[in-house]
Amino acid sequence: MLGPFRDLPAPRHILDDNQFDDRDPLNEIPIVLPDITINHSGKNEECDYLFIVPIKLESIVSPLISNSELFAEIKISNLNNLNDKIDTEQQEYYDDEEQLYKISDTEKSTNILNKYEQDIINIYKLKLNKLIIHIIMIPIFKNKIIYNLISRKLIATLLFKKILIIGTSELNNGFETLNLIKSENFKIDNENGDANIGLINQLPQMKPPHLVTGISGSILSMCAMFHLSSLGIIIDAEGAFNLDAEKCNNDSLIDCAMVLNDYFKIGDDYIKQVEKAILKTKGSSGLYI
Repeated sequence: MLGPFRDLPAPRHILDDNQFDDRDPLNEIPIVLPDITINHSGKNEECDYLFIVPIKLESIVSPLISNSELFAEIKISNLNNLNDKIDTEQQEYYDDEEQLYKISDTEKSTNILNKYEQDIINIYKLKLNKLIIHIIMIPIFKNKIIYNLISRKLIATLLFKKILIIGTSELNNGFETLNLIKSENFKIDNENGDANIGLINQLPQMKPPHLVTGISGSILSMCAMFHLSSLGIIIDAEGAFNLDAEKCNNDSLIDCAMVLNDYFKIGDDYIKQVEKAILKTKGSSGLYI
């Protein structure tokens, strides 16, 4: 079936009178990117692992944070100005081919983002056996460019030996609960120095067409760019990944806790605490559109 005739948009290199609608490009207010600073409570000491987790996976790190101390704070300024600029540009339009109204952000997604978005993020210091681990739980942001800004600031400012990232992706239609993204210079070993044993070595490597988005994808990209020693554990999930509102597979969360416990020797109580945290958030962690 042929669709109705419509004028094609002007090429990008040609300025059209209708290109800016009713806005005057000469009077447009420029977008001010947020300024990100890191304030340490003490000295900026090196850690063995920089552990970065999106807030949607807080059940994985909440038991660890309860036993840690505050190490530093990430402060994001001009965040509201950037969000106001985004809100004014959100417009609903009708897609003739799909017969649907579309909008860049729905009311539900906006409520979720407003719930999690923060301008101050804590960095926690955890002493686990002989290791020092700095834990950061990154909230959801309406403007995804903030993830790249945070990633660059963390890598440029903090001192660490290795980076551990937890992310989400839709893995093989649910046939796999966990995948691994490991840099070539990341050495997996345990307290006995044997690199060939442990649950983490049994995880399959993540391959295309699977992908990771959000803060996890940003950190992993930065690590690949600067050849940093990094390890990503990817959890099976489904839903609105573009809004950071995906629903995680509960079995994947438990499996991830078991892998972390096996690798760091945290203790059996850790897995029980993760299970309790999952039960508290069950049924309220996804958005389907």
